[in-house]
Amino acid sequence: MSPAALPEAARRISGRSWTLEQNGLGIRSISLSFGDRATATGTFEARGWTQTFAIGLDGVWRLSPGGRFGLPVASRGAWIGPTQFTFDLDETANTNHWWVASSWGTSRSCSRFMSGPGCWAARRLRLRGVPAR
Repeated sequence: MSPAALPEAARRISGRSWTLEQNGLGIRSISLSFGDRATATGTFEARGWTQTFAIGLDGVWRLSPGGRFGLPVASRGAWIGPTQFTFDLDETANTNHWWVASSWGTSRSCSRFMSGPGCWAARRLRLRGVPAR
């Protein structure tokens, strides 16, 4: 599958870090970088860990080393509208599968996170974030 052209929002948020409000998952910030149409890079910072991972934008899962506990992760995502980006982050050798749907306004992000062992014990959160200084 050939990835679509990146929307203007991808350029606006690319490489910026967004500080999230306090939440039950302990995720403090998120960053997304869009270098080309086929692959993006995401980073979560949380209590005691940071995870950086490749995101396939062409429908193909990208495997990244160095997940929690030293285990690999796989991710893929897509722009589903001019300001909406969604991606899956699967801790392939661990129990968690994260699904993130995000909407990027001019100065705020609003994301819903769903996670849990195999997604069976999922939590849905609505988080707001502001650009980090």
